[in-house]
Order: sequence, then C-alpha cells, then structure tokens
Amino acid sequence: MTTIEQELRDAISERTDHVHAEAPPEAVLTARVGAARRRRTQRRAAALSAAAALVVAVAAVALVERGDDRDGVVATQPSTEVPTTAEAEGDPGTEVPETATTTTEPPTTTTAPTTEPTTDTTVPPGPVAPAAGTYVWPASPSDFGTDPVETARRFATTVLGMVDVVATERAAGPDVDHALVDVSPNGGTAHPTVVRLDHVPTGPEGSGRAWYVTSAETDQIEVTTPDTGTTVRSPITLAGTSLAFEAQVNVVVLPVGASGTTTPYGQTFVMGGGTERAPFSGTVAYSAPAGTPAMLILSEGDASGRSRILRATVIPIVLAG
Repeated sequence: MTTIEQELRDAISERTDHVHAEAPPEAVLTARVGAARRRRTQRRAAALSAAAALVVAVAAVALVERGDDRDGVVATQPSTEVPTTAEAEGDPGTEVPETATTTTEPPTTTTAPTTEPTTDTTVPPGPVAPAAGTYVWPASPSDFGTDPVETARRFATTVLGMVDVVATERAAGPDVDHALVDVSPNGGTAHPTVVRLDHVPTGPEGSGRAWYVTSAETDQIEVTTPDTGTTVRSPITLAGTSLAFEAQVNVVVLPVGASGTTTPYGQTFVMGGGTERAPFSGTVAYSAPAGTPAMLILSEGDASGRSRILRATVIPIVLAG
C-alpha cells in the first residue's frame, strides 16, 4: 500500500469516528407535533380565561347599575386584571403575552335639588287710625277694643273718672257698624251718658273689628257750638243748654286718647240751668300746636265725691293753633 493510500484511509477512519447516528425521521416529526399541540392548548386556555374575565366584569357593572336604581348609592367596581395567557411550563420557547387590564368606571348619578318648604310670613294688617276730628279715644289703633261694651267702660273710667260703672249696650239698629253703650257711675244710680263707638276692620279679609269712641253725650248737657269734628281756634266759642248741680258745667280740652288726669290744653267752666234746663255760653282758651286732634269735654261733677264726673258730653275737634 502506497503512502498516499495509507493517508487517505487514515483520514476516512478519523472522519467516521466523529459521525453519530441521526435520529429516525418519525421521532423528529412526533416531537414537533407535540410542541405544536401544547402551544394551541395554551392559547385556547388564555382565550377562555379572557372571555370569563369579560363576563365577570359585565356582570359586575350590571349589578352596580341595578343597585343604583334601587338605592341611589354609587358603588365603585375595582379594576380587574385578567391575564390573557400563561407561560408554558417546560417549554422555554413559548412567549408570554402582556397582561390585559380592564377598568370599570363607576356610573354617574344626578341628585335632584332639594326644595325647602316655604312658610307664609305675611302679617295680617292691623287697624288703621281714623281721620283726625272723627274720634276721641283711644289714640293708638293698637289700643282699640275688641268689644264695644268693654271699650265704653274703659273710656268712662279712664277719661271721665267714673267709678263702679254699669255699662249696657243699646239694641243695634240697621247700622250694625256702630254701637251705643250707656255708662252710669256709682253702681248705675246716675243718669247715663251714651257712648258712641265705631270700628275698623282687622285680621285677614277684615274678619275682625277694633272698636273706638267717636263721641259721648248726655241729654242734660247739649252742645250747639262748636260742631263735632270742627277745626277751631283759641279761644273756642262755647254755646248750648244744660241742667247741672248748682248750674255749673266744667269745660276741658284734652289730647285725643288722654286720660282724665292728663294736663289739659285748656279749661274753664260755664253756667247753665240749676233747677231746669237753661242756655250757657262762654269761651275756653288753649295752647297746642296747629293741627292737633283733641276732645272737648263738658261735664257735671259728682256732688257725692265718689266719681270725678257724673255725666258728660264729649266731642272731637281739631285745634288750629
């Protein structure tokens, strides 16, 4: 054997020592099919997991909205993270996709504005004072009476100084807006003074009445001058007829609404009849601002001393200054 042949043979032998037997083609195919099946199974499982998570999220939103409709309470569903696939075990060649995150926003609710109940705070109108020269007592409408008899009684005691007053309302005539009340002091033993009263409406729709005194008169002292409601100047001219104890008629000018103890604007006395009715005349000076409403009182004193005045005639006037 030549040297060349020997070298060729040695090279072939060395080459064959490094050659391994290849696996049969059937084994290679089986391994590849198994790997493909595992990947399909993993993808199917991931898809089913994602679908289940979506169903859970939709059901949660429906429950929240149904609860809002019933209770008006807003519930917030926390964010739900659903993995879309899992890493294949024992298969380092399999990719793991990123996790998909599903966020459920809470539904918004609108609250209707609250309407506070309103309360009618309208105050019913009170009585309004009559015009000057049309009444004598009380001065303020807030002091007007709710009953004509009691108002007349208070006038007799407060202004005329009568005590132990008996007050009786006369039968109402066709004009029921006015009232006539007889007042007599000393338990009703004296000849009565007739108190005339009028009223103003009060309360809702004028359903109430507030009474006040417009004038008073006794048939034993009749005044012809001045007329009722006249505007007069100082000194005031007086004229009329009277029948009084010792013929004396006391004259006083007082503010509207005053009591009998109020300091008068002016005072005097006139003489009429003592045993039978007779005329009287005279004047009375006064001091008061122009336009002042006043009452002119002509009266007979109580000789017994029990009351200050036994009977009287009272008329409203306006002082011109």
